[in-house]
Amino acid sequence: MVKKLSSMLVLALTTGVLSVGCTQNGNVKENTITSAQLLSNINSRKAIAMSIDREEFTKIILNDGSIGSSNFVPTNLAYNKDGNDYRDLVGDQGLNYDLEKAKEYWQKSKEELDFDNVTIEILTNDVEMNKRISEYLQNALESNLDGLTVKLKQVPQKQKSQLSSEGEYDLQICKWGADYPDPLTFLDTYTPEGVFANNTNYDNKIFNEELNKAKQSTDIDEAFSYYAKAEKALLDDAVCIPLYQESLAYLQREEISNLIYNNYGARTTYKWAKIKDKETLNVAVQTDIQALDSSKVEDTVAFDVINATMEGLVRVDENDKVVPGMAKDWSVSEDGLVWTFNLRKDQKWSNGASVTANDFEFAIKRTLNPETASEYAFIMYDIKGAKEFNKSESTDSYTVGVKALDDYTLEITLNKPINYFDKLVSFPVFFPQNEEFVTKMGESYGTSKDTTLYNGPFVLTKWKTEDQFTMEKNPNYWDNKEVNLSTINAKVVKDVQAGVSLFEAGEIDIVQINSEYVDKFKDSKDFKLFPNAATIFLTTNQDRK
Repeated sequence: MVKKLSSMLVLALTTGVLSVGCTQNGNVKENTITSAQLLSNINSRKAIAMSIDREEFTKIILNDGSIGSSNFVPTNLAYNKDGNDYRDLVGDQGLNYDLEKAKEYWQKSKEELDFDNVTIEILTNDVEMNKRISEYLQNALESNLDGLTVKLKQVPQKQKSQLSSEGEYDLQICKWGADYPDPLTFLDTYTPEGVFANNTNYDNKIFNEELNKAKQSTDIDEAFSYYAKAEKALLDDAVCIPLYQESLAYLQREEISNLIYNNYGARTTYKWAKIKDKETLNVAVQTDIQALDSSKVEDTVAFDVINATMEGLVRVDENDKVVPGMAKDWSVSEDGLVWTFNLRKDQKWSNGASVTANDFEFAIKRTLNPETASEYAFIMYDIKGAKEFNKSESTDSYTVGVKALDDYTLEITLNKPINYFDKLVSFPVFFPQNEEFVTKMGESYGTSKDTTLYNGPFVLTKWKTEDQFTMEKNPNYWDNKEVNLSTINAKVVKDVQAGVSLFEAGEIDIVQINSEYVDKFKDSKDFKLFPNAATIFLTTNQDRK
């Protein structure tokens, strides 16, 4: 049975109004502090983390199969050689919901910081679900922590990314999906150079030391033990406050088959998708493409489009098996450090130029170049010399272990053996770029359909900002015979109700839904659930200036 909301929280969700920080005679207390002062205090952060009832939240607000979680690394992602899940092996490590302890931590922070009232802001994008999540958090935190006022700032994704990169937030709702099947893909984001730490100066000695031990280990079980200690240190600091592991509830026509949803890397693979008696697939997306420069993209939609219109060395199929892409085959040295990829000689870019090993070398080194300011450069740090070049400790790109031995042979040298490296290079950040074209386009590269080159199953033929885009089958793609769809039309639909209406009218074939529609469609043949290896969480700016 679904647990009922408390009467106070029901009233809050209904009216959107809560009285906080008042004296008995109704006057607001004047002893206040700034949000920066509040979040610099570990007891304040722990109080916030432990005052959120994730079970109640996922059942009432989401109702889509998502699992409330206080852990950062999700289930169904990383396994040891015996097939045991990292999450099962190390157990629950986060700060779980405990209202009594939350209030104790909150009182401690009040005594340490000497305040009665404080206001903080939650930053999120303008997707409807995130609005509902932030409103729940607002009311829960204000109900549970006396004297706390929570304001919401909901902006378009591009603006949110900008504010995030500049550290202009108190709390922000974030989602992190796996780029490769290892706990490091999550934990690395909070290293000093990671995307969630480099603008907040988060730096925990124990976290960094344990993570470095894991990176240097060549034994999976040993690495898992180090990862566990690092994750616990991170969660104990409450700068990362996990909310839930995402499950996607969506409607998809029963006639659609072979459309792959991935647990890591780009979320969707359209290459093998088909729809009975049709060659056109119409989908709804929640946000527009932010950019198509594989060195700079950060959002799910862009990664999906890049994965459809471009191709890297390999792909991952529906059975999580690595299959050839631009590389027809590859080999690994006996010590596991040198990977050699043999490329196809018949593949062309959409402008007619050949796809060569030089395109991969250029793309990887461009991503690592500190002038590019790529948010994803850190996932290449297992490549010899990559971190040093990216951190400007070396200014010579030739020290990076990526080399085109000839036009169709690429050699990549690692710092240590990485058993999942072939899966890692299926991620779009490792995709090739044509140096001559990128140089010619300059800052406009990847900002429109005409300033981007394609070498994948599809080509982007239309792109109307914040409205819709179209991908069409690439006749020059090497594996063209395996591509069943002729056209994929994507419509930007931020409102779930509007998306459902379009689905029911037959105008779109796939749309993500929220809890309001789960009960309505759960018995439909078109209703689907995908347990994604992605965590939705609050990240706190404990060092806001």
